[in-house]
Amino acid sequence: MKSLRLALTEQVRQLPGVASVAVASRPLIRGSGIKMTVVPQGQRATPADFLNTSTNSVTPGYFETMGLRLLAGRDLTPADEPAKNTTTKVVVNQAFAAKLFSGLDPVGRRFGNSSSPGAYEIAGVVSDSKYRSLREPMTPTFYIVWSDGAIQPMQLEVRARTAAVSHSTGTAGARRTRSGAAIYRNRSDVR
Repeated sequence: MKSLRLALTEQVRQLPGVASVAVASRPLIRGSGIKMTVVPQGQRATPADFLNTSTNSVTPGYFETMGLRLLAGRDLTPADEPAKNTTTKVVVNQAFAAKLFSGLDPVGRRFGNSSSPGAYEIAGVVSDSKYRSLREPMTPTFYIVWSDGAIQPMQLEVRARTAAVSHSTGTAGARRTRSGAAIYRNRSDVR
């Protein structure tokens, strides 16, 4: 039996004009999210590290759909699902790489919290984006593969194809993509 997420994304992907579809557990610019205290493997957290990082569960293709550039390493794949591995592969943003691994190549480095010091391994780095608010500074963020078995809110992200407006000479413009979000909330997220 297909999961709700898989069935929904397959149906939306078939709609005219849809370039890509992805799912996230937390919508961007909503004013809230999930924060964790993490440090590089082998280091101990200090009071200054308290809740220093945001996290989001996303499906493969999320970064392309949201217009985030892959800067190093690779994107997440279904094989990176946490339940399938002892060390969870993640993608981090530039702010995360700069805060925890300044001056170092972050790909392949591990981090975690006090109870799981090396639980996460960086597979890739993506460009920064605002997370909770347009007013906040770039927040260190790491992304983990969405797990269909977990009970979590579902945010559907859609990137649509649009035709460019013809300019004054009357010639047709090239096709471009533009990001837009359509929201689906499962029962656990309805207020």
